[in-house]
Amino acid sequence: MAPITLERPVSRAAGQRPKSRAPRLTAMSALFFGMHAAALVAIFLVPFAWKWVGLAMATYSVRMFAITAGFHRYFSHRTYRLGRVSQFLMAFLAEMSAQKGVLWWAANHREHHRHSDEIDDHHSPLHDGFWWSHVGWILSDEYDEVDESVVADLAKFPEIRFLSRHHWIPPLVLAVSLFLSGGWPAFVWGFLVSTVVLYHCTFTINSLAHLFGSRRYPTADGSRNNWLLAVITFGEGWHNNHHHYPYACRQGVKWWEYDLTFYVLKLLSFVGVVKALFCPFWLARPPARPLARLPARLPACPPIVVMSRIAIIGSGIAGLASAYLLSRRHDVTLFEREPRLGGHTHTQEVEGPEGPLAVDTGFIVHNEVNYPLLSRLLRELNIPTAASDMSFGVSSGAGGLTWCSRGINGIFAQRKNLLRPAFYSLLREIGRFNDTAHRLLEEPEADAWTLGTWLGRERFSADFREHYLVPMAASVWSTAPREMMKFPAATLVRFFRNHGFLGARTQHKWRTIAGGCSRYIEPMVRAFRERVHLGKPVKRVERTAAEVTVRVEGMPAMVFEEVVFACHGDEVVPMLAEPSQAEREVFKAFTTSRNEAVLHTDVSILPKKRRAWASWNHLRTGGSDGRPVVTYHMNRLQPLAAKTDWLVSLNAGGLVKEDRVARRMVYHHPLFTMEAIKAQARWQDVSGRNRTHYCGAYWGYGFHEDGLRSAVRVAQRMGIEW
Repeated sequence: MAPITLERPVSRAAGQRPKSRAPRLTAMSALFFGMHAAALVAIFLVPFAWKWVGLAMATYSVRMFAITAGFHRYFSHRTYRLGRVSQFLMAFLAEMSAQKGVLWWAANHREHHRHSDEIDDHHSPLHDGFWWSHVGWILSDEYDEVDESVVADLAKFPEIRFLSRHHWIPPLVLAVSLFLSGGWPAFVWGFLVSTVVLYHCTFTINSLAHLFGSRRYPTADGSRNNWLLAVITFGEGWHNNHHHYPYACRQGVKWWEYDLTFYVLKLLSFVGVVKALFCPFWLARPPARPLARLPARLPACPPIVVMSRIAIIGSGIAGLASAYLLSRRHDVTLFEREPRLGGHTHTQEVEGPEGPLAVDTGFIVHNEVNYPLLSRLLRELNIPTAASDMSFGVSSGAGGLTWCSRGINGIFAQRKNLLRPAFYSLLREIGRFNDTAHRLLEEPEADAWTLGTWLGRERFSADFREHYLVPMAASVWSTAPREMMKFPAATLVRFFRNHGFLGARTQHKWRTIAGGCSRYIEPMVRAFRERVHLGKPVKRVERTAAEVTVRVEGMPAMVFEEVVFACHGDEVVPMLAEPSQAEREVFKAFTTSRNEAVLHTDVSILPKKRRAWASWNHLRTGGSDGRPVVTYHMNRLQPLAAKTDWLVSLNAGGLVKEDRVARRMVYHHPLFTMEAIKAQARWQDVSGRNRTHYCGAYWGYGFHEDGLRSAVRVAQRMGIEW
């Protein structure tokens, strides 16, 4: 007989019929078909008695509950909490079903939700046909490998890893126990027959529940509600409900929708075995009141935690932190228009002469004093950091003034400055600025002054502006030097004071994330990874008193209870179907600047004298469009194991040789004007109203800590403390 194979296509044109598939012999397929054959033959060889049928129903029921409550609602979706012993027992009972290991089951199911009924779905009947979705995919060895990054929250437990590796032990224990206690009839009915029926009833959720039934919610897949499947799978048949509320422990949202698994979990919660059942407060009908005003728990049902579906737009630090915190109690879905997560956190994987490197081209450094929330987050995620260097230098091009802050040798990098009185005057003015700038904050009218106004009042020279303050400020905020004169003076001084920029003795110890700043992203999205939509720009957000509808390019409309805008401030109003007057007034004040970044190895853009090189290097001649030209020396900022000098330059235009370029990027940075600072004070006027919340670095100074702080503020407004 010719060998039969089972292959899954990598891609398929829309509307193309699925290829026919048949299983090839694997350990799982041999076990599967062997059990079918053995069960079919054995029921005619052992004595029949109703007690054996009852035993089959009992072992079916216990294991079906363990699959639905354990494999599915706990290990895959974490819809409630268990102690460590209870967690192990639940995994052991679920693995008695002979449906592979707990890590394998949870990882594949999370991937299913991430790509539900898309071409990358492991078992979509819409793409691959009934046979593959029902049994073919599980019999194949294509998905035998477990991606532990998908289930890192489970893989950290050694006992769970052991069970997953040795998943044959629980079904063997069950089979042997039945045989020893009741002989062949108990083994045949309690294990063989029960397991075969359990297989097909469980698998109907992957196949039939995406083909037959009704749809209450407009999910982006083919999930259906099927009452018959709900009966035989203890509530799993309300599959459309589940795909709408994947993190809800209850899948029957109407009172008449039978959900035996939830009923048992509810009972276990009363005796303390199960804790914190996550469930939508209003289930089928959202409340008229804003989520922020709802009680933390239902008074009539203490074990159930209030839950809502929340859309988050944007995946910079504000969006990631919002989702990370809110996902602890709510069902979050994250939309990102770019094909990657992180926003300004952007680590480039490059191949250098010394081997592969991870180089940051966006967010790079932080310190414990000014970034307390970020430091706490990194500790919570177990992300290691390394010491960094935050020196600054200014170069005016060929023959112009050049200096850097790296000690006396750097300050007098141009030896002729040792004999120039004008340079000593510049140093004296820098000292005067450092000593007296804080007095600005005591002025009653300080908040109304621009930087240009204040510098004029204090009679700082043009040299001080052009060779020190404006280059430094323009580099910090990635803002055109000519625009810095319009910058709010009090905001700049307050930032310089807080960040230790007012003198050598006030400087903080700066750090960077070892191995690249993007390392914190994956741990933050792990709990809701299947609800992350990359390359999906939000086109329109429609709000009513009862719900929020989010319309995304290339996807069906999705309905939520709340929405969090974690994008740039100037992107908000174009997305809102009916912005309020307050929203129009506030967000028109927020603008951004476009900055082109290039990762390269062309050191000709730096000063000729290496002693003038700093971590941040401002080139005063700048670009023709007035944008700041800043070059970051990444070997100083990051602990790169490389002799080659790796640089990131902003707005360098044609100053960098093309054959030395590794990557090109575009970033947008918030601009700070007097209008923007005034708008920041109106956060309460717009956030938390009309089911809409706003966060982003533009609500602060424009940096990572500001984005994170704004996300924490939104989470607190929605009942999550951190």
